[in-house]
Amino acid sequence: MRDAVGRDFDIAIDCHARFTPAMALRFCDAVADLSPMFVEEPIMPENIDALARLTAKARVPIATGERLVTKYEFRDLLERCDIAVVQPDLSHAGGLAECRKIAVLAEAWYAGLAPHCPLGPVALAACLHVDAASPNFLVQEHIADALTAPWVKNPPRVENGYVALPEGPGLGLEIDEDVLADLPPHNWLTPQWRLNDGAVADW
Repeated sequence: MRDAVGRDFDIAIDCHARFTPAMALRFCDAVADLSPMFVEEPIMPENIDALARLTAKARVPIATGERLVTKYEFRDLLERCDIAVVQPDLSHAGGLAECRKIAVLAEAWYAGLAPHCPLGPVALAACLHVDAASPNFLVQEHIADALTAPWVKNPPRVENGYVALPEGPGLGLEIDEDVLADLPPHNWLTPQWRLNDGAVADW
């Protein structure tokens, strides 16, 4: 991928916390010469001591935070680890006000902000407003559906790699309630994976 896009294109690598600390360090060393923008969640964030040891040795910027839900968790993370980028999810970590506080905490530790947002256009619009108010904003995650949902009359627009801040009342989105009413009911279930023996596994 680096050969294909060259050195002027940012690549972020998401490990989804799949590694042990020892293997995460080996992985980070293996990709360091490729200059990733960051390596996301090389290990689970709950063992802060292990994460601190990893960030002290890794030769790449480390990002984490999509599984953390309070400013207090982010404070502990920032105090003890050399985290380059925090990734709060506004839909899980308290919304606009709480995530703006998390962004301020991160700014005090010179960490960038890259909100986690695998959801739709409303969540993305909320993220964009926090991004615009945060001097340490780095990059915004989103899914394609957030830009193409048929029930949003004015979805966020991407132009030359940048997203225009929604304008207008509230979050700036105009919902087409007629289209929304015709959609089938949403029956969301949290993804759950099981191992061959039936044990619950991280998805």
